[in-house]
Amino acid sequence: MSLRIYPGGVAGDEPDVVRKMRIGQLHAAALTTAGLADIDPAFQMFNIPMFFDSYPELYAVLDKMEPLLKQRLEAKGFVLLNWGHGGWVHFFTKQPVDNIDALKKTQDVRVGGRRPHGAAAGRRTASSRWRSPRPTS
Repeated sequence: MSLRIYPGGVAGDEPDVVRKMRIGQLHAAALTTAGLADIDPAFQMFNIPMFFDSYPELYAVLDKMEPLLKQRLEAKGFVLLNWGHGGWVHFFTKQPVDNIDALKKTQDVRVGGRRPHGAAAGRRTASSRWRSPRPTS
């Protein structure tokens, strides 16, 4: 057996890689939740900013959801081998964003989108990470 690795997007972006897996051109891939959501929309829950407060909360959800998520992937011809974590979602804006009203005033906010934004698009930006308030009762 031989293993060939295609680093840095050589095999295409995630939709390309998923398509190539479906037709048997590739046999495995490391995908983000955006790529997994191309296979099954249930993975979009991991793309919701500030949905989880901590890694322990995320791990507890994964423990409960993993059997269902594996089943959904297997029904579509894919096998989940392992989870990896790339960190939390961060917003990049030209102006500070410290609450939901300020976020609503920003333009072209996308999460898990394909088009680069903020620093990735070459614009000078300021970063602001915030959490929406949680009810105390």
